[in-house]
Amino acid sequence: MTTRSYIQNVQHAWALDVRALAVFRVSLGLIVLADLCVRATDITAFYTDFGVLPRAEHIQAYYGPAAISPYLANGSWLFIACLFVIHAMFAASFTVGFRTRLSQVVVWLLLLGLHRRNPMVLQGGDVMLRLLLFWSLFLPLGATWSVDTAIRGASNRVGRVFNVGALGLLVQMVVIYGYGLVLKSGAPWRDGTAVHYALHIDHFATSLGAWIRQFEGLTELFTYGTLVAEFMGPALLILAGFLPGKANLLRCLAVLIMVLLHVGFGLGLNLGLFSAIAAAAWCVWLPACVWNRLARRMPGASDFASAQFKSKTRLGTVVGAILLV
Repeated sequence: MTTRSYIQNVQHAWALDVRALAVFRVSLGLIVLADLCVRATDITAFYTDFGVLPRAEHIQAYYGPAAISPYLANGSWLFIACLFVIHAMFAASFTVGFRTRLSQVVVWLLLLGLHRRNPMVLQGGDVMLRLLLFWSLFLPLGATWSVDTAIRGASNRVGRVFNVGALGLLVQMVVIYGYGLVLKSGAPWRDGTAVHYALHIDHFATSLGAWIRQFEGLTELFTYGTLVAEFMGPALLILAGFLPGKANLLRCLAVLIMVLLHVGFGLGLNLGLFSAIAAAAWCVWLPACVWNRLARRMPGASDFASAQFKSKTRLGTVVGAILLV
C-alpha cells in the first residue's frame, strides 16, 4: 500500500456521513431552542439591568472581549425578549436546514453573545455547545435532509465529508475528554469515591442518583467505569484512523460507550442539557454503514444518490486549519 492510498484510507475512516451531519444539525438546533426556553424563564433575573448582573457591573467585572455582546446593547426586558425571539427563529431555521449556512452563523454568534451576557450562569455543556457550533461552520450540515436541498431537488444525497471541520471535531472531542481525565486525577477518583460524593450533592442528584448512592460498591464501580469509558471512547475514535479496515466497528463502539456514559450521567445527576449535547457530539461519528442499514428500512430508500462533498473555498480551509492549530 502506497503512502497516498494509506492517507486516503485514514481520511475515509474518519470521514463523517452527511446523514449523520443532518441529525447533528437537528440535534444542535433543538438543543439551542430548548436552552432558550429554559433561559427565557429567567430573562429579568439574569439578562436585564433589573437582575443580578446589570450591564454597568458586567462591564466592570468582564472588561474586554467578554463585554462585547448584542445582549449588552440594552438592559430592558423587551429588548432582551426580542433578541431571544430572533435567536429562536434562526435556531428553528437552522434545525430544518433553511438557509443553513446563514442560520448556523447567526445562531453561533447570538449564542456567544448570550453566554457573554452572564457568564455566572454557565456550565461545561454551554462551552461544549459553542465549540460544536463553531466547528459545524466548516461542515455541510444542510447537505441532505434539509429544506435547502429539498428546494434544489437533492434532498436524498448521501456522501462522506473529511475536511478541517471533521478534523476539528475529532481533535475537540479528544481534547475535551483527555483534559477531563487529567482533572480526574485527584484522590476521590483514585480511591473510587468520586461518584459517591457527587451523588451526595442533593442539588444535583436525581431521585435515581439518591437511591444509587447508598450502594458504595456500585458507586465505586461507576467511578472507575467513568474513567475507563472516557479513555476508551476517544481512544477508539483515534484508533479507527489507524485501522481503516476496522474503522466502522471501532467508531460504533466509541459512540455506544460514550452515549451510554452520558445517558448514565443524565439519569443520576441534574446536569441540564449537558448529556444531550455530549450525546449529539458523539452520534455524529456513526459511520455510513449504520445509516445505510437504517435507510433500507425507510420509504424511498432507493432514491438516495451518492455525491462528493468538499470544502467550498480554500480560504475557509486555511482559516479553519489556523484556528485548529
